[in-house]
Amino acid sequence: MRRRRRRRGIRIPAGCFVNQEHRKTTLFKGLTNEMKWMEQIVSECQETAFNAHILPMPGSEWVPHETDMEVFGTTATCEPRAYIMALDLKDIRHLLPNIGSAVEVELSVDQIYHTAPKFCLEGDALDALAAVIEKDIDVCELQAYDAVEGAYETAFKIICDEGYDIDSIRSREVMKSLTVEQYRELAKSYLYQYNANVSDEAIPGMPSADTETRRMYDADKFALELRAAPGELPADHRQRIKDWIQQHKVTSRTPTDPSAFVGRRIKLPPGVTADVALFNLEVPLQPYWPVDYQSPPVTLSVPQRTWPSDLSDYFDNITKGSPQAVCAYISYEVGTETFLMEHWTIEKMSRLPKESLGNDWWDFSTRFHNIPAPECIDLLKWYPALQNRLGTDMLENGYARVVETMARSRAGKFIINAPAGPNRSNFALSIVQAIMSEAPDPPANVLSRLNAEYRRHVPYDYWEVQFEKDLYNQLQMAMWNNMSAEERSLSRKKVDEFVPVTGRVAWIAPHDDQVDEAVERLIAQNPGKTILRIYCHDAEVKNLIEPEAEPEDTVVASGKTTSETQMIEAYNSCLLEEYRKHNPASNKHSWSEQCLSRGHFDRSGCWSEMNPTERSQYLSDAEEALNYLLDRADAICATPSAFYKIYKRVGYSGFEPSFIIVDNANQLTEPSSLLPIAIFPDVPTMFVGDLEQDGPEVMASEESLRTSTATKRRTRSLLQRVEDAGYLDYQFFPNR
Repeated sequence: MRRRRRRRGIRIPAGCFVNQEHRKTTLFKGLTNEMKWMEQIVSECQETAFNAHILPMPGSEWVPHETDMEVFGTTATCEPRAYIMALDLKDIRHLLPNIGSAVEVELSVDQIYHTAPKFCLEGDALDALAAVIEKDIDVCELQAYDAVEGAYETAFKIICDEGYDIDSIRSREVMKSLTVEQYRELAKSYLYQYNANVSDEAIPGMPSADTETRRMYDADKFALELRAAPGELPADHRQRIKDWIQQHKVTSRTPTDPSAFVGRRIKLPPGVTADVALFNLEVPLQPYWPVDYQSPPVTLSVPQRTWPSDLSDYFDNITKGSPQAVCAYISYEVGTETFLMEHWTIEKMSRLPKESLGNDWWDFSTRFHNIPAPECIDLLKWYPALQNRLGTDMLENGYARVVETMARSRAGKFIINAPAGPNRSNFALSIVQAIMSEAPDPPANVLSRLNAEYRRHVPYDYWEVQFEKDLYNQLQMAMWNNMSAEERSLSRKKVDEFVPVTGRVAWIAPHDDQVDEAVERLIAQNPGKTILRIYCHDAEVKNLIEPEAEPEDTVVASGKTTSETQMIEAYNSCLLEEYRKHNPASNKHSWSEQCLSRGHFDRSGCWSEMNPTERSQYLSDAEEALNYLLDRADAICATPSAFYKIYKRVGYSGFEPSFIIVDNANQLTEPSSLLPIAIFPDVPTMFVGDLEQDGPEVMASEESLRTSTATKRRTRSLLQRVEDAGYLDYQFFPNR
């Protein structure tokens, strides 16, 4: 009998995809799998009861001042206004957010509320409180009616037991009685929050009851008293509520449900190596406090604990089963901006115009093939300064050979694997310096493609407008698409008035510290050039119109122990690090700070005091100033997400580089690496990284990485995939 041969699937060479559709589907699937896993982890964290240890944050005590009664309406308690929460990381490490992430925590500790000051409200404050109470009482009425309608069988049974017909007057009386009873239950629970004191009638009415029961007795009476009478005009009902507020000197409601703590996960203090997670949590402010006062922090009903003298020893010895532990539920959000950016990149790359250099390279890097001669581009002719500087400075020896390979670049893109360190950095900086020294001169075979019709006034695709979540961006994109060619030309007039005389560079790096280092070195090496450190577009605009102040340090008071000082300094350091990470005001080279220092924007207005018309104009002026400076920049440095957000807000009429460097590409996922090409498909791009170091940071689970090929691919950078296929343009590691 002839043995049947087993059919085998398509054998894909290392680092390759079957075709472009397979590449797109695989990248999408890996991205989707990771997003689903992250959503699952966030949900699991919210449902998990953690055993937590809390300690009062040193230096956070609510210290009394003479003005406390004027400011808060109550006296300070000397209780902590913040706590440190510690969790043993064993078995829960994967559930918790990253260091620096904001969290909301529910703790199983009683919250003791302050008694609100009693005085007669007047004017707007009285009107506002009366309106709230009137609305909520009406809601109680509607809820009572709906509840009785839903319990119609109960009413039917009562009527039938009494021998009455369902359509009789008695039936309507029963329904009305049930509605009133239901209303009283709902309204008294609500009004209980407003009568902090017991009335004179409640004491003889309930002589043996406790204070809480007597308050509920009063609330039941108030529920009937404040119910809208049949046919009563809304204005009359509102006035009765106002009279009641003033008679009982009601100023606010007393909370009944505990408030959540807000805070963030912080680093361990220097020298502490315990396997714990630390969170700084702010004590909640009392809600519903009178509007004339600042809300005071609530008081926690927790045992007084002294701060440990040895933090390492204390954290090493906390256990989940400790009787001192409290139950904690942690909620946090995971940003989706990066995932949306990568999704957009994949879609955009798959839709690049067939005539573009980027599409040539997308096609080549899918399955890797011998690229046609017309798609091999001599970048040394494109940038004459590179040819002229060969053999000088860092463009010599091994790195000179790298430059020589640029003469055979595939569609203007080339990839090198070089050890991280000063030599590689100096080489990349020398490339930038050369490109910014002269105007680029694209070869003839490239120039015709760069002048192709598809590049002029490129409209946004329909899918881009639908994909965009920001309504402002949607409107801008739709407006651009609806313009005629002449109108688009006019919209670019201010940009076109400025024609750069030398090359311009975009430097992309995965992490903020890498971007900061690149900016510092580029500025030092290129005096007189306009080099901008780009943060998120919204943060740059906000820094112009409403700057965020640097966080105040917790002061280390005299008499604090070494371990207390250690924790305070660690917390201050964490706050400052987060502030500098996302705030352009912390960097004098940032886009918005350069706008201010160069006099492009006058920060003379006060945003909080402006009317809507003034705010609109002020915002428009800020964006125009940013765009003006961006159009004149010689180089910009940004993370992929910041680069993407600039493009989404500024669009096709903004900064267009002559050359792009993607640094530390080994630490980027493939879609993140491709982002600059998706935005500027015809711009020559250099990918440089060190495959001896860590790859992209992904948050997918180990199980997901084992079972899903698509998800596992997210741990392999574009740089790694190109090396696997054997198509690196230059390899500095001979043994790889």
